[in-house]
Amino acid sequence: MNEIVFADKQNNIFTTSEIVALYADVQHHSVTRILREYQKDFEEFGVYGFEIHKPNSGNFGGRPEKIYRLNEQQATLLLTYLKNTDPVRVFKKELVKRFYLMREALRERQSTEWLMTRKQGKLVRRSETDVLAQLATYATDQGSTNMEKNVYRIYTKLVNSLVGIQKGGRETAPFKTLSVIAFLEDMILNTVRQEMENGTYYKEIFRKCKANGETIMRFAYLPTQPALPA
Repeated sequence: MNEIVFADKQNNIFTTSEIVALYADVQHHSVTRILREYQKDFEEFGVYGFEIHKPNSGNFGGRPEKIYRLNEQQATLLLTYLKNTDPVRVFKKELVKRFYLMREALRERQSTEWLMTRKQGKLVRRSETDVLAQLATYATDQGSTNMEKNVYRIYTKLVNSLVGIQKGGRETAPFKTLSVIAFLEDMILNTVRQEMENGTYYKEIFRKCKANGETIMRFAYLPTQPALPA
């Protein structure tokens, strides 16, 4: 399953009626009907809000629909009101796990250790950025027409893909992921510097960084973590 539990900037943890409908394998309008019909039941566990989502462009005739935000108790109650099919049972168990993981991730993010690791990672990143600036010039001298503009994006994307996070995910990544990111970027810094000294072709430098990173990741254990708010 992809992301099914989220946190807003106030650290409120929630899922949505759309997510429930998708993974419980029911129509979204059936889910929203239950939420409206038993609104008082759900509001015993907190007020739940909604967003109006417009249909995708090109979807003629579609109507805007309400997507409800549900806390853990509300989502659990909603699932008890659905038929106990195989998809519903599987989703119930997964939802419990994901809410727990999100709470743990938020708790970790607030720790001193996380903050220190993130700070150290930024220092490594600064050193790597200086070396990548040299690589951009080096690649241009070898005939590259786009490395000067894209070198940071290319190597950032490489590291992010190796550890499995999206663009902007470093500010919310868990402690273990930050540690591995710092290790990968230190490797890139030294690999790029050494290979430029050896006169290696710039595309081959990238391939070597990628191969070294893949080797590192074979020994790095990164538990599945939910996404946190930026």
